[in-house]
Amino acid sequence: MVLKDDFYTVIKVEKQNEEEIVTLRLNADHLIYRAHFPNNPITPGVCIVQICKELAQMIMGGLPAKISSVKSIKFMNVINPLVNSEITFGITLTPTSTGYAEKVTVSAGDTIFAKISMKLVMDKVCVIIPTYNNMNTVIEVINNVLEYCRYVIAVNDGSTDGTARLLDGVKDKVTVMGYADNRGKGYALRAGFEEALRRGFKYAITIDSDGQHFASDIPLFYDAIAKYPDALVVGSRMFDQENMPSANTFANRFSNFWFTVQTGCKLPDTQTGYRLYPICRMAKMKFITSRYESELEMLVRCKWRGIKVVPISVGVYYAPEGERVTHFRKGRDFFRISLLNTVLTLCAILYGYPSMLIHRITGK
Repeated sequence: MVLKDDFYTVIKVEKQNEEEIVTLRLNADHLIYRAHFPNNPITPGVCIVQICKELAQMIMGGLPAKISSVKSIKFMNVINPLVNSEITFGITLTPTSTGYAEKVTVSAGDTIFAKISMKLVMDKVCVIIPTYNNMNTVIEVINNVLEYCRYVIAVNDGSTDGTARLLDGVKDKVTVMGYADNRGKGYALRAGFEEALRRGFKYAITIDSDGQHFASDIPLFYDAIAKYPDALVVGSRMFDQENMPSANTFANRFSNFWFTVQTGCKLPDTQTGYRLYPICRMAKMKFITSRYESELEMLVRCKWRGIKVVPISVGVYYAPEGERVTHFRKGRDFFRISLLNTVLTLCAILYGYPSMLIHRITGK
C-alpha cells in the first residue's frame, strides 16, 4: 500500500537542525474517507503510520523500508481533512545497525495530532562504481549517487591517471577499493560484490563512472525491487539520445538477439552497465569472464539460475565526439563477446534451458 500522490501530496520539505519538516495536503475525496467516515472524515491511525514510513523513505532517497517495531503511538486529536487539509510531519531519523529509529510529531499550527516513535529496517542496497581512468567524471558521479544512496563502494580497476588520488579524497564518504593492474570491469564488479556481501548488503546497483547515467534514476531501481524482490533490474537506455554512437545501437541489437537465443527472454538493452543485482542470490556463482563481456555473462547466467530479469527505462547522456571516454576495444572486445556468445549458446542447449525449466517447475 502506497499512499503518496493519491491519499496525500507533499507540498514542502524543510530542514530545521536535525529535524525534517514535511508539509503535505490530504485528499479529502479519497476512497478511504468514504468508509471512515461519510460526511465526517477522520484520518485512520494506520494511514498516519504508513505516511510516517513513506516520508522517511522519501527523505532517504527512496530506499525501501519496512516497519520493524512501533515503540509508542500517542493520538491526541483527530485529523479531519475538511478542517485540516494541510498538516505537518516533523521527522527525526537516527541511524541504527539495521536502519533508522524514527520520531514523528504530526501537527497543524498549534494543534498536535499525534506523536509516534518507530524503528525502520531498510533493505540493504549499495551502489558499486567501477572506474578505470575516469578522473574527469568519477567524483561528480560519486557525489551525485550519494544524494540517493549513502552506501557507495568505488572500485579502482588499476587506473593510471589521477583517479586513485581523487578517490583517496572521498574515503570519508565512500568505501574505496583498488589494485595496481587493470583487470577488467567484470573483475572490478565481482570485487565490489564480494565486499558488499561481506558488509551484509542484499542488493547492489552498478553505475558507470563516465557520467553517462543519471543518479536521479536510482529511486526507479528501489521501486522495481519493491515490486519484484530478488530480481535483476536492468536499466534500459533510450537509443534516440543526442550524440548516441551508431556503433552502440548495432552492438546492442546484436547482443539482444543472442541473449534471446540463450535465454528465451527479450530485453531492450543487454549492454547497459546500470543495473541492480540481487547479490544475495549470486553469492555462490562463479563467472569465467573478467572484462567488458562479463556483464553479458552475468545477465545470461542469472537468467539460467531462475532469477527474474526486469527492464526499466533510464536516461542516458553521451558526451560529444572528442569528449567521450571509452575503454571498449572494438576488435578485441567484439571478438571476446562473439566467442562468449558461441560458448553461451552451446551451454544454453546443454544446461541453460533445462536449468530454467527446473527453476520454473520448482518455483525456486
